[in-house]
This record gives sequence, structure tokens and C-alpha cells, in this order.
Amino acid sequence: MEVLLAHMQWRAIASLHRRIKEALSPLTGPALELSQLRAAAATYLATTEGEAAHELSLISQMLASPKVLIADPIASEPAPLLVALLLDVEELITAAQDAGALDQGPARARAVQLWAALQGAVSLGMLEQFDSALFSSQSIGEGLLENLLLSWGAAQSHSEQG
Repeated sequence: MEVLLAHMQWRAIASLHRRIKEALSPLTGPALELSQLRAAAATYLATTEGEAAHELSLISQMLASPKVLIADPIASEPAPLLVALLLDVEELITAAQDAGALDQGPARARAVQLWAALQGAVSLGMLEQFDSALFSSQSIGEGLLENLLLSWGAAQSHSEQG
């Protein structure tokens, strides 16, 4: 049973990773680096709706209970795939720093901070049924993203685009 769950989590993370890459591929123009970060975050937040919500549930379950359930190498496969996704986000942050859109800083730590913020927004979004204005995962996630970008040195005018 745990191997099946691990395989389903692996597929969910791979699907999310693929959707993020697809969201980035058509982007061009000025402020590309910040646009890419916003698109990656928006893609993650969009997984709270539709068919992707089931995948997000599997990913959230893995994050909420990261203990090893069985000593099978297959059961540990989702974690490296999640790290690979975070490394892609790290590359986006590094590109934004190199382009001068963000101040220099620890890109890997920033990628994890961004992921944690978005995951927190998604978790709070589960309370939307009680107060949709207060607990909108979309609104919370977008606000957290913009605050992170500003704290990392994005210009006010750039962070308001989007």
C-alpha cells in the first residue's frame, strides 16, 4: 500500500513540475525573471482547483508526514523529485538575481521559503469554505509572493506588475 502511495505522490510531483515548466515556456519580454517566478507560483496555487487538486492532496500528505513508512527504495522516490522541482525554482531566483531584478541572496533558501509560503497558503485555503474572502489560497499566496519578492529586493513597480 505504501509503495502505491509513493508512486502516486511521485506522479503528482512530476505532473506539477511539468505544468510549471509548461507555464514558463511561452514567457518573454521585460522583467522575464520575475514573470517566471510569478508564473511558477501561480501554477502551484492553481493546483487547488480541478483535477490537479487531487495531486496537490498527495503532495501535501507527503509534506505533512515525511516519515519513511517502509524500507523500500520506491517509497523514497518522491522526495528527490520534489527537491528537483525546488532546484528549478532556485534557478529562477538565481536568474532574477543575476538580472538585477532581485538582490543577491541565498537562492536555495529562498526557493524553500517560497515553497513553504505557498504550501501554507494552500493549507489555509482549506478553510475557504468558512470564509472565502479571508482564506482564499490564491489571495494569500499572491500576497506572500509579492512580500517575499519585495523583501528580496524587487522594485515596487515590478512587484505590482502581473
